[in-house]
Amino acid sequence: MDVEECGPDYVHQADLHQEGPDRPLCPAKVDQYCSLWGALRMRIKESRPRTKGLERTRAVNEKTAKPIDDRLLAIPLNYADLVEYQEGAVVSRTIINKAVGTVTVFAFDKGERLSTHSAPFDALLQVVDGTGVVTIEGTEHEVTAPQFIIMPADKPHAVDARERFKMVLVMIRAK
Repeated sequence: MDVEECGPDYVHQADLHQEGPDRPLCPAKVDQYCSLWGALRMRIKESRPRTKGLERTRAVNEKTAKPIDDRLLAIPLNYADLVEYQEGAVVSRTIINKAVGTVTVFAFDKGERLSTHSAPFDALLQVVDGTGVVTIEGTEHEVTAPQFIIMPADKPHAVDARERFKMVLVMIRAK
């Protein structure tokens, strides 16, 4: 199945160079894309300089900033409606991507996770459907819709889906 057969609303192999998918993966080849996307993200991560700091982050994000999808502007929306669950996957949709910050909606299938990592900025995670487990510096926090938790800058954290859940991640890139 190629782009023409399943439509432009899905992420296809040619789109995988983007920082993150704004559409669900093509259902015809989701396993192939998931492994390809993971391998590509690892290569990108390994090729980036290991410097920290606001200057590098701003430079990268100014290049990748994208306009907001016109279909999302000036109408009431529900975060949970912006992404669909997908078996065996974490689906994300970035709805705002600017040099000063991002807003991304995620849908986690049961058993999926974001492994332990840290970010140079504080991030607000709000659960909008179900319950997720957020681990910050080794302490687990169960977060249920509509609760939120703030993940402090430079502190290791992870997100686990013991059941399906959806969340919004808001990151403001300022110190």
